[in-house]
Amino acid sequence: MDIASFWLPIVGGILLGGFSGTAFYGGHKIAGLWFGFAGVVCFLLLATLQIQRAISDQSPESSDRPHVGVDNIEMIPLQAGRNIDVDLKIRNSGPTTATNVRITVVCAIRAKEPIPAIPIEQTGAPAVLISGAVAAIKCFENSPVLSQENINALDERRMTLWIVGRIDYLGPPNRTGYFTTFRFQHVPGGVRWAIVGDDNQAT
Repeated sequence: MDIASFWLPIVGGILLGGFSGTAFYGGHKIAGLWFGFAGVVCFLLLATLQIQRAISDQSPESSDRPHVGVDNIEMIPLQAGRNIDVDLKIRNSGPTTATNVRITVVCAIRAKEPIPAIPIEQTGAPAVLISGAVAAIKCFENSPVLSQENINALDERRMTLWIVGRIDYLGPPNRTGYFTTFRFQHVPGGVRWAIVGDDNQAT
């Protein structure tokens, strides 16, 4: 099929080009122009097929693998007298099931610098995430009730909220091991979070 898709536009373009020249110089100029136009279309089709093939060749080798990463972070706006309420949503956006999924997350209130390190030790219980499935993790569950002083420190960036973690999992082919690391920093004055560095990329 690949050979046919490569050679048919070439052969068609050459034949139509020949017909075009014969017709044009044989006194049938309009027909020659139409044959020439059809030949150009064949060569454009060939170029399109080659571009598509090049893009396909540059795609990840294992496109049928699972891709587990942070899909969303949902939180209730910070308020004095309340606990921090944040849900971390983990999604398998790949076409296949991820097995032995271990999610290690560190949620902390600390200074903006230095940037927290990715945890190495796997502490999460193993789980399975089918394609499209989402797992929710409650962050800052053990955080103290926020005071107005805490709110002011966060708004003024003297302190910040961090969500840092690592996701390890297995998937096809041959139960290959994959992982995703992530670092998120809370943006003051709302419910948005910013990715820090090049993390949250499935590897």
